[in-house]
Amino acid sequence: MFAAPRAVALQAELRTINVDSEGAIQGAFHTDRRLVYKAFSDMAQPSLNLLRADRMQYPAESARYLKLPDHIDARIGTLTRDVIQKSGAKTWYDASRAVESYLRENFGYTLEMKAGGADPLADFLFNVKQGHCEYFATAMSVMLRTQGLATRVVNGFLPGEYNQAAGAFTVRQSDAHSWVEVYFPQTNSWVTFDPTPAAGRTTRERTGLAGALSKYSEALELMWFQYVVGYDKDEQRSLVTSLRKKLLEFQRGSFNKVEQARAAAPRMLRPILIAAGSLIGLLAFVFLTRRVQRFGWRKGLRVWQTAVDDQTTRVEFYNQLLKALEKQGVKREAYQTPLEFAAVSRSNDAAAITMIYNRVRFGNERLTATEQSEIESALRRLEKGIEP
Repeated sequence: MFAAPRAVALQAELRTINVDSEGAIQGAFHTDRRLVYKAFSDMAQPSLNLLRADRMQYPAESARYLKLPDHIDARIGTLTRDVIQKSGAKTWYDASRAVESYLRENFGYTLEMKAGGADPLADFLFNVKQGHCEYFATAMSVMLRTQGLATRVVNGFLPGEYNQAAGAFTVRQSDAHSWVEVYFPQTNSWVTFDPTPAAGRTTRERTGLAGALSKYSEALELMWFQYVVGYDKDEQRSLVTSLRKKLLEFQRGSFNKVEQARAAAPRMLRPILIAAGSLIGLLAFVFLTRRVQRFGWRKGLRVWQTAVDDQTTRVEFYNQLLKALEKQGVKREAYQTPLEFAAVSRSNDAAAITMIYNRVRFGNERLTATEQSEIESALRRLEKGIEP
């Protein structure tokens, strides 16, 4: 369950809840309905003066955050010392900022898994100098650990895109991100650092008519969920109490009031019918907007069309890849990212398909006709067990 850093309270209907030693929250909820919860977080940060005054005398339980790989390239420690010295940093906080800036300003961002070999981290730092957020977070964490700073890599999500129409943030799977936290024992605080270049920290904004329609559709959908589907028990009790009071007043009234109410019935029904019609229109608008987003204008407005085309299942090809490899005895584990699984499969076709999948799934791009043809050919080879 996701919350801003240092969650202190959670309001939700859960069967069980658990907070692990890293502060991550897991909750068991009823799977037959959508989970809605409120998280309250302490987002206060220690002052820079306090952080700069911290002398890093770690307690024994911090040892796990200082560990390094058994076989680490000695150049990593040398590089880190050079970066810190050239920056003129005099405190561990400033040293952390220096390493963060070095990675942001001297390396490139890409979703392709270019670094490899026996030591992918060293290959990333000294040869390839390009990678995704996990490379940058791992590099900064290890670099600082070579200098005796306690660090950890954190996986989560960027804030997402703010939707003015809904007054809320839209967070997508493509906003998944990794960053670094450095521990400052004097204030008992984990301070966030993000070494990934700006290209890997920017949420794609929706623009134009299609973007505006999409945002309004989300706003209407959120309103529908909040005020209809998510109508909570307190609000239901309040409504029942109000109706009961009105009924009692009505019963105590005179026959004339009954006649007046009967005469007023058509006027009372009119706004109800208008509201019902508006609700039906709202649902139709949300439905059509979602179809246009997914299929485009021409096919999205043809609501009677049931045929599934390549845009309907634009990442279905990745599921076909998984099935083809599983038939060959290569099954993706739950903890493996698509790129990690492609590397384990040792298949050039699997690697090529995965690169396209990442761009389409997380970059929100569409398949070209050439890519579709390449994918189909690669899947046929994999199904037959043929490697190019």
